[in-house]
Amino acid sequence: MSILITYPKQKIAPYYRLELAQTTDVFYHPLRHLVARQLTAQAIEQLVKAQNLVLTSPFAVEVFKRSWAIKNPTATLHVLSHLQAQQLAQLPNPIKVSPAENRRALAASLTTADQVDLCWLLGDLALPHYQNYHGNKVVLYENRWGQAEQGKLLLTLLQHRIQKVVLTSTSAAQRFLAALGELDSEHQYLEREYYVLGRQTGDYLTGQGLTVKYPTSDQQVLDNVMQRLVKEEHDHAREV
Repeated sequence: MSILITYPKQKIAPYYRLELAQTTDVFYHPLRHLVARQLTAQAIEQLVKAQNLVLTSPFAVEVFKRSWAIKNPTATLHVLSHLQAQQLAQLPNPIKVSPAENRRALAASLTTADQVDLCWLLGDLALPHYQNYHGNKVVLYENRWGQAEQGKLLLTLLQHRIQKVVLTSTSAAQRFLAALGELDSEHQYLEREYYVLGRQTGDYLTGQGLTVKYPTSDQQVLDNVMQRLVKEEHDHAREV
């Protein structure tokens, strides 16, 4: 039995990769291709003039740091995790970290002062989830998924018995289940164990009748899930 993780392999800590590889086959399929978007003049103006910038994902942090940080060195940056804060630590901007790694906690952490000249930096698929929040929304990147990626996933599902699946976003969950639906019977569909990083993805999967395992902490959620997988696999290996 194997594990499928919908996150780039190089962004998983080497310790977890090595530990899992010792006990089972692990396949990494991000189920996405993230591409920075060319911004309009209006979007650039909103980003540059903002006093508060909310970076809503790891890739938003990456694109901002690479391409736009130099344009606004004074805005307060609001991020999801301490890891993201560390990645931005060399910038002159003040940084505030959400109390938990999810959209609701990030939004709730914004004070009245933070609402002044507020701008959200996000991906195209996330935009509908932020429409009701105060402030401008600038789409920094697009989340793409094509036939080539779909084919690679289908081949993995055909050739290997995947027992555990780590779904790191709702879009990844949707794409995975769509591919699975082309191949599986309902029984096999329900047999797998699904691990998620947050409530939104979990709610989507439970809405499909699936059982979900959540992180046991609101901080370092990916590490939390990977630690759990490593422990479960080592425990299983000792039992066999």
